[in-house]
Amino acid sequence: MFDVLENQLGAFRALNTKAPDTVAAYHYLTTRGEQDQGFGAVFGHVRGAGVPSVDQARQALSRLLEGEACRTAVRHVLDQFGAPQTGWPMAYALAWISVAGGDSVMPPWVRMQFPDAARMVKRLRDTACDAADCSWCRDKSDPVKALSRWFGFDGFRPTPTDADGRPLQERIVDEGMRGNSLLGILPTGTGKSVCYQIPALAKFDRTGALTVVISPLVALMADQVAGMVRTGISSAVTVNGMLSLPERQDALDKVRIGEAAMLLISPEQLRSVSVRSVLKQREIGLWVLDEAHCVSKWGHDFRPDYRYISRFIRETAGDEDPAPVICLTATAKPEVVRDIRDHFHQRLGTELLLLDGGASRTNLSFEVRSTGKRTKLADILDVIEQRLPAEGASGAVIYCATRKATEETGHTAGNSPDRGHERRSA
Repeated sequence: MFDVLENQLGAFRALNTKAPDTVAAYHYLTTRGEQDQGFGAVFGHVRGAGVPSVDQARQALSRLLEGEACRTAVRHVLDQFGAPQTGWPMAYALAWISVAGGDSVMPPWVRMQFPDAARMVKRLRDTACDAADCSWCRDKSDPVKALSRWFGFDGFRPTPTDADGRPLQERIVDEGMRGNSLLGILPTGTGKSVCYQIPALAKFDRTGALTVVISPLVALMADQVAGMVRTGISSAVTVNGMLSLPERQDALDKVRIGEAAMLLISPEQLRSVSVRSVLKQREIGLWVLDEAHCVSKWGHDFRPDYRYISRFIRETAGDEDPAPVICLTATAKPEVVRDIRDHFHQRLGTELLLLDGGASRTNLSFEVRSTGKRTKLADILDVIEQRLPAEGASGAVIYCATRKATEETGHTAGNSPDRGHERRSA
């Protein structure tokens, strides 16, 4: 026991030599209560000095937080600095901020016993101000800089745009990074995934919080995780029924210990004991519903478990305000939009900002041709022969209603077509 104590004292002495402001701040913050005299003795021994004054501690904290938090928020926190009840929460917040940016997360017992610690981190690092002299917010809250940092692009897709002509992709990312709940409608192929990935990465970087992404398709989740890995982002994991037990446990472990910034799951996984257990270990900073039209009873892909998500969010939040919700879809009729927004307003008291980029696809065209049962296949093959380039990489997909028709069409089409149906493995 005494060896452990001596090791800790040695670590604090080394820290005092390297970062005296940090130890001075701990000395002050841990001695605000009547029962904290022991901490005063320990830090007094380490520093060889008495408890710092309020002004000395405030100056030390101001120096420590320079460049690590919003300057406006730091001023606000330091103005309320003298209250005894802020001591331990601020000490734990400072301890986490000192290692922020890696895969360290605030331990769940700290968040349970000192809930103000997580609130202080959020106030200091995750609440953007518009002050011209705040380098933190100008850097960490800029969606274009975030895009460049994590994906290497200089700008967002120019279309579609919002009412002010701003790229809608950028607007959605901006609102998400600011912690606003929204419903974003973007045509397929215009980068919906980036609209949640950047806010999720920003949230993780600034507070260590987890983003939970709900998606209806296992293949889509796996593809998105693989896509992020290709860009050098390894902090996204998926948990689904296709994983082996070791793979599933590895993914859950990454969530629990703080290596994961994003967890991609289907809504059914929210009923899993193991998933529910690991989510209790993390602060959830953002909820994302991909293919959000599945929430609506009026949608063509309605899934009842999507309606359960809001209940789970409410239960998880407890007495706290629920984390922001980002809903994304490529298709939503007016009645579906109303249903989604009404659902979250009624269940969570959350107002979803509507950012509608439409669902039209300029890179797609449609043509309807009249044909008959006997000539249908021949007509299809004629169209393919006319439209498909004779040279170079190209392809065509023919959809059939039955497996038998799939095989017959493939045989007739020739050219070694790939014939697939639901009973064939991918």
